[in-house]
Amino acid sequence: MIASSAFGACSARRCGRKNYANAPPSSAPPEDGVYSAHPFETPTPLANFFELLAILIIPAALTYTFGKLVGDTRQGWALLAVMTIIFVPFLILGAVQEQAGTPQLAALGVDLVASDAQAGGNMEGKETRFGVVNSALWAAATTAASNGSVNSMHDS
Repeated sequence: MIASSAFGACSARRCGRKNYANAPPSSAPPEDGVYSAHPFETPTPLANFFELLAILIIPAALTYTFGKLVGDTRQGWALLAVMTIIFVPFLILGAVQEQAGTPQLAALGVDLVASDAQAGGNMEGKETRFGVVNSALWAAATTAASNGSVNSMHDS
């Protein structure tokens, strides 16, 4: 990687910058694809919640903006109501299903009940700092906002 500067050509090695193009994923800086599960991004569940709130506030505010643009704020409020009516049931459904765990694990005798010792439910692919409900909340909110961020795996 050659960059030009006021002092002439500068390679990544000579200028003190590391070239991450061919580096293994573990050496990439935190901003290169680790999303919101990285402890430096959201160190606590409260920070995770505030990031989630910021992700949802912009689309919610834009419904009001839409109403102002078309000259009828009732249309913006109606759009927000429809978005909320779709979002809340899917949030509840996701949280309940994740907290219930899987029948295969229950058949093996695994304790899926939440207690002081464990979060309960389906913790596969979940960040233990956030737990099942916060991971389900993040999944529903970021899917609704279509921003693509993850803080737990959605494939299990």
